[in-house]
Order: sequence, then structure tokens, then C-alpha cells
Amino acid sequence: VVVSEGQGENSKILIQETFSDAAKINLPSDIPVSEGMMVKVIPAPLTPAQKIQKIFREKVTGSVTTGFNYVSLAGHGRKSFHERGFHYFEEMDLTYRDRIAEKMDVELSGNFRVTDDAYLQPEIFSGRRLQLAVTEKDDRYGIILGDSYTYFSHYSMSQTLKGVKAYYMRPWRAGETKFTAVVGTNKDRWEEFYKNLDGEPFNRVVTGMRLEHRYGDWIVAGLNFVDSRDDDGSDGPATAAPVTNDLFSFDLQTKFWNRLNVAAEGAYAFTDRDAERVVSR
Repeated sequence: VVVSEGQGENSKILIQETFSDAAKINLPSDIPVSEGMMVKVIPAPLTPAQKIQKIFREKVTGSVTTGFNYVSLAGHGRKSFHERGFHYFEEMDLTYRDRIAEKMDVELSGNFRVTDDAYLQPEIFSGRRLQLAVTEKDDRYGIILGDSYTYFSHYSMSQTLKGVKAYYMRPWRAGETKFTAVVGTNKDRWEEFYKNLDGEPFNRVVTGMRLEHRYGDWIVAGLNFVDSRDDDGSDGPATAAPVTNDLFSFDLQTKFWNRLNVAAEGAYAFTDRDAERVVSR
């Protein structure tokens, strides 16, 4: 606590002390109280442990789920995906939210699971839905790294990718125009980046762009482009061939009487299938 008398050059510091709890402050009785006196509370500096505790208390949310199951098999148990006996699983969801600038929000989230049930996942530990999102506070623009679900239209794109997604939206001509771009891979699990898992599809890289204009809540028009390419150097299924596909589409959605929704889309795709890859394998 800094107690000073007067203002400007005539002010005098009478006493200085620090308290960890402002509610416990009591001014010494020998300090005269006079007109123009100022009292300033200086909080004690936080320790590293207190700083971490404050972050978790104010900016981190999460949940933990624990469960057990018992599997009993009859018949040809060796042909089942399940394993006999008791199994456990534990999942933890964590989300960190903060404002890093006057108009920018950051969110870091993920799901982590530990289990010995191979039916749920082949690994003991797995991380899922890992995402870092930096967005404008009114969600007019932003960028997302990691797992993100992208929906353009029925025939163009509707899938979750691991990669980068960015979007920008602004008002224009009595509505809102939005541009979205995404690039990523179709891998289901993060473990596929450093492990060879049997039966997995070809490594596929997907690039997509969408330009849409929305007139209020009653009409949406969009142009879409999606390029997907299978990596012919990856070990895909022996009976499948790597495919390269480019798709263009235009979609229109409208609403009548606030109850009847009508959607239409025209799409054209150029597909190149490496049929020789199946024969050679």
C-alpha cells in the first residue's frame, strides 16, 4: 500500500507495504487522514504456480470421462474385432480460450483417450480433435490449424481434414460475402503420420475453395472448387487404385415462407484413376 498526501510535486510518500489479500488492509493508526490523500493497492507478485493456477481457473475448461466394459464372445471369437474380458477407457476434453489482442480470440482444444480396448483404438493413448483456432471476435475472419470439419455443399466437400482452414467474410450488396479455403489430408488419426497402420486408405491431400454470398436468411449462392489427390507412393488397399479428382460446382439454397427449404446444385468433375496400380500390386 502506498499512502501519499497531496498531489503532483507536493505529494509525499508516508508508508509502503504489500499485502497478498486486499481485504486484510488496515492503515496504521499513526497515519493522519487528510484531504487529498490517495491509497493505492499494489498486489503481491504471483508465483509461477499461482500463475498456472490462475490460467486454469479463468481460461481452461474441460471434462473427464471414465468407463469400463466387459466383453463375452460365443462362437469363433478369433474372427471378432472384440477381445474377451474387462476393458477400461478414460477420455479428457480440454479447451483453452483467451483474447490475444483487442479483437482477436484464440482457442486451443483437444480430446485425449487412454484405453486397452483395441475395438475403440489400436493404440493405448490417442489424441483426437486437436485444433488451434485464431478468430476475430465477431467471427468475420480466422484461421484454424489441426482437425477441422468443412462443409461446402452436398457434392463438393463435406469432411474432416487435418490441415489448415482460413475464411474471410464482409458485408456486400445487402448481404454477406464469404471466402473459405482449406488444405489438408484425410488421415483419420494423428498416429498415421508416424505409423504404418494396415488397411488404411491412400494418403489423400485435399484442397478446396468456396465463394458464397448470403442474402439475409432466405437465399445463399456459392461457387466451389475441390481438388483431391491420392499419394500413389503410399500403401493403400491392394484392391484400390489412387485417384486424382477436380470438381467444380455451383449451389443455390433458398427458403419460402420461412418453412420450405429448396436446394439445387450443378457439379462437374474430372477424374483420373490409375488402374494400372491395382494390376501391378
